[in-house]
Amino acid sequence: MSEFLLNVEESLGLARWVLPPGQMDVVEQMVRTHDLPEIVARLLNVRGVAPEQLECFLNPRLATDFPDPFSLAGMTAMAEDLAQAVIDGRRIAVFGDFDVDGATSTAIFVRFFRSLGIEVPFYIPDRMKEGYGPNETALRILKDKGAEIVLICDCGVTAFDVIAAGRKMGLEIYVFDHHEAEETLPEAAHIINPKRKDDTSGLR
Repeated sequence: MSEFLLNVEESLGLARWVLPPGQMDVVEQMVRTHDLPEIVARLLNVRGVAPEQLECFLNPRLATDFPDPFSLAGMTAMAEDLAQAVIDGRRIAVFGDFDVDGATSTAIFVRFFRSLGIEVPFYIPDRMKEGYGPNETALRILKDKGAEIVLICDCGVTAFDVIAAGRKMGLEIYVFDHHEAEETLPEAAHIINPKRKDDTSGLR
């Protein structure tokens, strides 16, 4: 196995490639045992994926590989309140950030509620016009669509003023975020974030 992929040692501009340190014996083992292309095995190796982790990395299964979500601070109380809201027929809406995390989180929530026979309005802001994070206009739009509870995805952990404004509108706000949290948190009904200072889940 060559030190360089396809034996190419330098770029067209004659700059010599500098490879991150890797363990070629481990790379060879990955190629042999999992029939991986050499470049894939190298990338996995330099990113710290050990041979014994390959199976769950390449073929993850929710039942065995997904961490316990209830280890997150506040998850049990949030899940109980959200379940009760569904049982009581309260109107739920979703606000998701404009990036891939926010869009996929929004899609997951929308599909989940549809599986329960519930259509939920959702809002994804225009990045150029509205910027990052929840905003009062969006919350007002969701409120006008009948929302009583708004789930904010992939942002919100530092949106103190906007969440306070939402509460004044009569909205109950649930925040699902993974960005850095401050010592104090907005006064939302629930905030799920592994970077909360009181979170001990280890899922940061």
